[in-house]
Amino acid sequence: MSSPWLLPEPPHDPSHRLNLFCLPFAGGGTGPYRPWQQSVPDEVHVRPVQLPGRESRMREPAHKNMASLIDACMPQLHPVLASAPYALFGHSMGAAIAFEVARAMARMGGPEPTLLLLSARRAPQEPPPHPPLFALPKAQLIGELTRLYGPLPDALMRRPGLLDLFLPTMRADFQLIDSWQPLEGPMLTCDMTIVAAADDTAVPAQRCTRWGEFTTGTVREVTVEGGHFYLRDSTDILAHLPDLLQPALAPLS
Repeated sequence: MSSPWLLPEPPHDPSHRLNLFCLPFAGGGTGPYRPWQQSVPDEVHVRPVQLPGRESRMREPAHKNMASLIDACMPQLHPVLASAPYALFGHSMGAAIAFEVARAMARMGGPEPTLLLLSARRAPQEPPPHPPLFALPKAQLIGELTRLYGPLPDALMRRPGLLDLFLPTMRADFQLIDSWQPLEGPMLTCDMTIVAAADDTAVPAQRCTRWGEFTTGTVREVTVEGGHFYLRDSTDILAHLPDLLQPALAPLS
């Protein structure tokens, strides 16, 4: 059964034994994850998750609250997640969403992911690095985003109309993530990999380590090259994918 939360399914490949569901950063979509299928081990099926307010779901309002997002997505994602072994990868805002999806699966009786990969997101026990951004005037918002995370993509800055179309989703995403505190849920038991970028001044590695307090599983910390948006700005992550996914594939051998 097709779902607006997932890209259309390609023909079934019998070599796939692990689904990798990928959650986007604030303002982002499925684009950064689409090349991953060419770089992951043959056993892995990459499944980017498409949130409201972007790409083919641009006409739908983006969620401004984590609880409402989880309530909306889980009825459709749960059957897909439960159908085969899976891992979750989330970058920045997507890390918090991936964490809440894993906990929602635990609340619903599982199964939990074989591996939860959380990238470039401070642990929720850490204090926020800046006041909420979502209500700032346009020019100030763009200035703060540039200062904290680097320049917005040239394709947006060169086209004011496209930027104006994009900003409501960006504001909603920052409202969601700036207001988020972990939802009620059990301690996870899955393995976890915490990914930090070496030159990420917005989310340095030491602010990510306490994610491990949310699981009784094995916790691994990995550092990759690049800044906060290494996922968008570099192809280096592709070389790391086989190693990052090995803990998820090992139990399936």
